[in-house]
Amino acid sequence: GLAAEGLAGPFDRIIVHALIDEPAARLGGLLAAKGVLVAARAAAGEGGGEQRIVRFTREGEGPWLAEDMGAARSFAPLAEGVTRGS
Repeated sequence: GLAAEGLAGPFDRIIVHALIDEPAARLGGLLAAKGVLVAARAAAGEGGGEQRIVRFTREGEGPWLAEDMGAARSFAPLAEGVTRGS
């Protein structure tokens, strides 16, 4: 889920085992300067069924930069309030 309360942070790396469009502000706020967030997202364009692993980075509060790392499959969308373990 997207719940970030109580997490220590900042983290150098965050791995999201879910499908996202762009990193949520709460996740970005947990990243250290020059940190990396890795997640899956739907490929742009027609068809929309393909999923890709993407490495997100950003400088300060600037826009997210996305680097395609390869194909992915079977990721479900990240859902608000859904967590596993604690």
